[in-house]
Amino acid sequence: MTSPLDPSQIDIGEEPAAEVLGEVLELLNETRSNKAPRSLEFLRWKYLENPDGAAVIWTVRARGTRKIVGFTACVPRRVLVSGVEQLAWVGADFSIDSAYRTLGPAVKLRRQASLQINAGRSALLFAHPNEKMAPVHARCGHRVLGAMVQMARPLQVAAKLRTRAGGAVLSRISAYGIDPLIRGFTRMVCPRSSAVRILPEPVFDASFDELFQRQAATIPVIGVRDSRYLNWRWNQRSCDKIQVLVDTDGTRLRGYAIISVEKDEILIRDMFPAASGETVDRLINAIVRLGMDERKVALRTYFLEGNPLISHLRGRFFFPRMEPTEAYVYAPSDSSLYNLVTDVDSWFMTLADRDV
Repeated sequence: MTSPLDPSQIDIGEEPAAEVLGEVLELLNETRSNKAPRSLEFLRWKYLENPDGAAVIWTVRARGTRKIVGFTACVPRRVLVSGVEQLAWVGADFSIDSAYRTLGPAVKLRRQASLQINAGRSALLFAHPNEKMAPVHARCGHRVLGAMVQMARPLQVAAKLRTRAGGAVLSRISAYGIDPLIRGFTRMVCPRSSAVRILPEPVFDASFDELFQRQAATIPVIGVRDSRYLNWRWNQRSCDKIQVLVDTDGTRLRGYAIISVEKDEILIRDMFPAASGETVDRLINAIVRLGMDERKVALRTYFLEGNPLISHLRGRFFFPRMEPTEAYVYAPSDSSLYNLVTDVDSWFMTLADRDV
């Protein structure tokens, strides 16, 4: 009997996203162990409604049944490289049926993107694989760009201690001793500013275009953050309930932060720009104070190593947490962009850049 891993029993090829949406959704949800299932609405938003273009999907089909037993998707993303707009692909979803889950088919499937980049369909690829997928990227010639550093700031200790064995007594001590000290110290080092406010609705207008045009020119490599992209990324994604904090001088937008609430934590999804220190500090202060006002346990975010925003977070007592994940990048070695896009110090990358 022929093994299902026999290369002669599978076909790998590109298929239009709109035509295979239902099939890849079924496989995606089958392989998302211990995670909430994705909806067809979500996948339609992610794969078909992206203003930068529809997702590019490669599938693995079993020859006998023609069933999709594996797929990967790349989501188009405009990226500025030295001020010139380039089309990049973001390595997004990757799923393979357990019966076909060996390194061979996985590498062949993942390699489809780099082959097409070599053919000129896209300038580069960047991705944020998990531990299991990282060796696949390495086998395909994708380079480690750098670590995605998780930064976190505790806002109260009592709630964390309460969930641990023997933590009830320590929790009470913290609630009456340590946590009031944290709140008092935070009020001192994170003052409020009238320049920062929360938008009543997360709508991104022309002021965000102007801000990006003004600030992005100083950054060698950055994903485009204009109103067209931001309104798709944040306003049409029903499962992301976000708040937008803006810093203005009364007439002009100076910077913004995008946050969401994840259980008892506030997650900083994006912050821009990094060059204006006073703007960044005011935004971080506002997020810290918001977390205190809403009695959250902690604040958390991820930035690519070397991002100047990390030093501002350290100044507000954010600390590295857990082991970082790694971002990978691919561009043809003979590309004029290669040296720049493979240099971690060239990039501005936040949590918002991880999937789309």
